[in-house]
Amino acid sequence: MDLGHLVSGGEISNEEDSHGHSDRYFEVYTSSGSRKSESLFLEKDDDADGHPYSGWEEEEEEEYGEEEALVGIRFTQKDIAIGQLCFFFVGFTPFILQNAFLAEVAFWVNHTPEGRAIGTSITTAFVLGNLCSLFAMIIPMKMPSLSDRHLLVALDLAALLICFLIAVFWDADFDTNTSWVIIILSFLAGGVGNVSTLTLFSFVASYTHQMTYASNLGAGFSGLFAGLFAILQRPSDPNYYPFWFFLIIAELILMGLIAFMLGAWSETGSNLRIYIVEENMMINDQTTRFPKLDLDTFKAGALPLFYMFWMMCVAYLIPPLVPYLSRHDTPDMIAYLYTLYLLGAPLGSAASSAIGHHFYKTIWVSGILQTFFAIYLLVSCLNAVDLGLPYWLCYLGTFFTAFIMGFNTTSIYLYIRSKYKDHLASLSFMAVIVGQVCCVVLLLTSYLIIVAFLYY
Repeated sequence: MDLGHLVSGGEISNEEDSHGHSDRYFEVYTSSGSRKSESLFLEKDDDADGHPYSGWEEEEEEEYGEEEALVGIRFTQKDIAIGQLCFFFVGFTPFILQNAFLAEVAFWVNHTPEGRAIGTSITTAFVLGNLCSLFAMIIPMKMPSLSDRHLLVALDLAALLICFLIAVFWDADFDTNTSWVIIILSFLAGGVGNVSTLTLFSFVASYTHQMTYASNLGAGFSGLFAGLFAILQRPSDPNYYPFWFFLIIAELILMGLIAFMLGAWSETGSNLRIYIVEENMMINDQTTRFPKLDLDTFKAGALPLFYMFWMMCVAYLIPPLVPYLSRHDTPDMIAYLYTLYLLGAPLGSAASSAIGHHFYKTIWVSGILQTFFAIYLLVSCLNAVDLGLPYWLCYLGTFFTAFIMGFNTTSIYLYIRSKYKDHLASLSFMAVIVGQVCCVVLLLTSYLIIVAFLYY
């Protein structure tokens, strides 16, 4: 398939003609830089003769291949609202399993042989799972008949299976003083989550931009759901054990799976999808997972992606260190810290979505503040220096390292969408890769710090 024919973004704009009639145009930008415009009459007035308009009306096309054409499908605001609700649940499904493992660390510190080091074991397993899953992506590339939506359904079912296994066997250590079940299933959760994230990226890209925002919001709130259920569990004096905790998570994943099937196969979902006709063939079930990357893309994305790398590196340093922020904290307090961390990113992302990319040029300022908080948290863990600052700054720092990451990464995405529409798909994919690199580098850094200074 020619990657140059992939749609990388779309916008709806309003224009009025000389008679004052309002049109709504759906403009589609391809990764090759061409642009196409279709007139979508959702709310158009009658014409000069009083006859109502309906359907699609083609406008002049601007420089694109003869074999490529847009097939218009009319959608309504109701379709968009239903689609956003579905894609909210679709968005949190790839992330909620890993977030659930992280949130449950507060319980496991008192119920596993590793104690506080169980968080390090889990995050290290995540890293290895993420790396292995990148090689696993070769399999769907070698199987053109395997569509994105079928792969995502299979991954959701795998996530459900992992939930049931961890719920039943979480306390099995096989007399080795090592929580092998938790570690192995963390590895699988990391791999499944990463493949789901990469596949979901290309799948959502074939829908209208409102669905992208909805799925991103759902991805952020997956941490909130996991954290809240961990707090309600009360790890110090449990109201319920991991069996029920992960059954609740499984129910949320099942809701996400149902929402995904509605978005992928229902009429409403079909109406919201962008269709491309290439060589008179409808490609509505398979999207390319790896957009073309060229020198222009790297030049356009160098500075924004550097900012993203910076913010993510600082934020990913924190999760394994949370159990060590205060060795006298109860598991309940650890649960609060993890929830603050998991809550920060979605709130930051939501705030940035509301404001836009107006603060893009001052990102470095918030980056310095985020770095200060991370250094303070690291010093608090090591107990190397008494800064004479109140301990509540640890809670504030835990929240704001994640909040600033969520705010700035969303701001960067909006900036790229506004300034580099022709490279949107490629830069979005590069951002996913940057996120994986940051995750690997910083989680391993945290692991080395804990092994060298904190492990006991």
